[in-house]
Amino acid sequence: MLWEQHAESPSSWSPWSRITFYESSGHCWDKITNLTFVPRGGSLTDDVAWLFGTGIYGQQKNVLRTDNGVTVFFGQNASNSIAYLCLPDTVDPRGAKAGPR
Repeated sequence: MLWEQHAESPSSWSPWSRITFYESSGHCWDKITNLTFVPRGGSLTDDVAWLFGTGIYGQQKNVLRTDNGVTVFFGQNASNSIAYLCLPDTVDPRGAKAGPR
């Protein structure tokens, strides 16, 4: 599942988001790489980028790669961002539901 979230301010809410489902984590990361040009950590493409100091290891400083996705920062002072996350289909990206009180 690819969770794409666009944030225009540092507030905790998102003006819009989109969820797309993929067959596997590999397919999800392929989509993230196609959109952001940031490969999955530990992949052959990532190893080559590290070896030659390109991509996120070089001049591309407007991205943050995490274990489950990539956040791209843009705008004045990187105040805007788009996050692409690969989540298992058992995770609700909206967060935990409030329990009975």
